[in-house]
Amino acid sequence: KKQEYIQGAGGNTSIKLDENIMAIKSSGIKLKNILKKTGISNIKYKDLNYKLNTNKKFFLNNSFENFNLNKIYRASMETVFHSLLGSAVIHTHSVYINTILCSYEGKKIISKLFPTSYWANYYTPGLDITLRIQKIVKNIKNIRVKNVVFFLENHGIIVSSKNFKNAINLHEKINKKIIHEFNLSKYNDFKNYEKQ
Repeated sequence: KKQEYIQGAGGNTSIKLDENIMAIKSSGIKLKNILKKTGISNIKYKDLNYKLNTNKKFFLNNSFENFNLNKIYRASMETVFHSLLGSAVIHTHSVYINTILCSYEGKKIISKLFPTSYWANYYTPGLDITLRIQKIVKNIKNIRVKNVVFFLENHGIIVSSKNFKNAINLHEKINKKIIHEFNLSKYNDFKNYEKQ
């Protein structure tokens, strides 16, 4: 809902529909344009995770598309890390959070404000960041039902939870805490930016 959390078609959300199917925002689709049957890729995430764990080379040439049941839309390049996480996942490039994540002191600030969160140094989106998240996730039991937050250096935030209500509330709480902590003003220049 808030433009300052997303820019263009950046960021994505996903939800596990059952034990094998995950719905995720498709590549190039704006979050505001997602409808029940539009802009969504349905992924066989259980099979995808098995393939990731047994053969990392499958990721080359977007092979994860083989697990996309909806051939109308191309799956997000970040589909694979969504498949590793909780029942509901929100990934955004919030301008407030990135104020910290793109600073030299980012890791130190985040560890102080959110001591139970996970930090990932900058990795290229796609395979590199997925492999980093995979290493972290291996040490988290019952991730499908926990609140887990990842801060990605120079990139954005990932919030993973047992349902969307929890994920949205946690995402909002984190943004508000950063806004309050650093007395950030509301970013409201999107209308002017879109006209350029």
